[in-house]
Amino acid sequence: MFKPVNNWILGPAVDITTVYPNPFSGGTHNPETAVKVYGKIIEGIQNQGICATSKYFPGLGGGFINMHFAPGKNELDFDTWMKTYGYVYQEMFKKNVMCVMNTHVMLKSYDDEYHDGFCPIATYSYKLTTELLKEKLGFKGAVVTDALIMGGMATGDLIAETVQAFKAGADLLLWPPVEAADVIAEKLESGEIPMERLEDALTRINRMREFRNKFVSEKKAVVPSAEFADETLRRIKENGICEHRNEINLLPIKDDVKKFLIVDVSDSSKSADMLKNELIKRRYFAEVKKDIYDVPSRVCWQDDIDALQAMYDIVIFSVDTAYETSWGVPFMRIWASHLFSKEKKIIVNYGTKFFASEYFPEDPTFIQMNCNPSESAVSSLVDGLFGKIEFKGRLY
Repeated sequence: MFKPVNNWILGPAVDITTVYPNPFSGGTHNPETAVKVYGKIIEGIQNQGICATSKYFPGLGGGFINMHFAPGKNELDFDTWMKTYGYVYQEMFKKNVMCVMNTHVMLKSYDDEYHDGFCPIATYSYKLTTELLKEKLGFKGAVVTDALIMGGMATGDLIAETVQAFKAGADLLLWPPVEAADVIAEKLESGEIPMERLEDALTRINRMREFRNKFVSEKKAVVPSAEFADETLRRIKENGICEHRNEINLLPIKDDVKKFLIVDVSDSSKSADMLKNELIKRRYFAEVKKDIYDVPSRVCWQDDIDALQAMYDIVIFSVDTAYETSWGVPFMRIWASHLFSKEKKIIVNYGTKFFASEYFPEDPTFIQMNCNPSESAVSSLVDGLFGKIEFKGRLY
């Protein structure tokens, strides 16, 4: 009997972004950058004896459909796909990544045929999961499905869907109905599903187990101290902060600046309050406004904005929404950001890099944090705003 595989993580997501917006794709559109970043992440995970998973095959960033609701589409032609997504996945295989997650996404440039009545998403597609991923790209590890309870693959028969996913080449099934195991066994015994399919799955799963067993027998995982982990995370965040624009040399902030207004351009984040507290700790005056007016939907007028900004030396818009598609703040808060003087306005963005070009293209001072808000990240941000450290990160 095969025991469950321990020490396995369903990450990282290695996809690049070729069509925007997509709320689930990776942080870059550059395949070379993706290879450098995610290759190191996979090395770090597996150097601790944990099986990593590259996802989401065949790539989420080539379309904008949310697969929780409907089948996704990667609409690149196949040659372009091979130079982008295919290239990234093959490079991850060179890092000996143990697992790949396929998902409910079509790649019609390679497979546009329905199989047994099922949509040609990778979950159901023998051509994508077996022929492309395992054979053409040469992946030797185990394939796990994305969650088998999502709207992107729902036909109304979850057992039949699970059987089809296994038949197409998935070795591990995420959140299937347990009854599907009996149906798969019946189809293996009848020959409807070749026994080689089961043997292939067991071989690939056993490869993950052997990886773990070899790691345990040869060396022990290095467990860093909490202090080391905290300091490493702090340095990662600090080195990732990007001074994307400083076109009017507003940075570093001058010594005579004393009063800050921070506008929280987010749904429910703490980034603005963290920034206020950090500035106050350093003996600056700082206030946070969640809305320009008491009534969020009230139309912004330039005279009101001018009267407000005259009370402060610097106005910082703290943007902390991961993706455009989840940005639910009152629209007047965004509108107001464009009415403040560029001479004293700084955009600090924790969310998608595309906010720089899509929503704040005219702002001459734009900081991309490239991390989630935290006290250490905000402290490094303030150090950089006042020129105590150099912002070394890149936007792309």
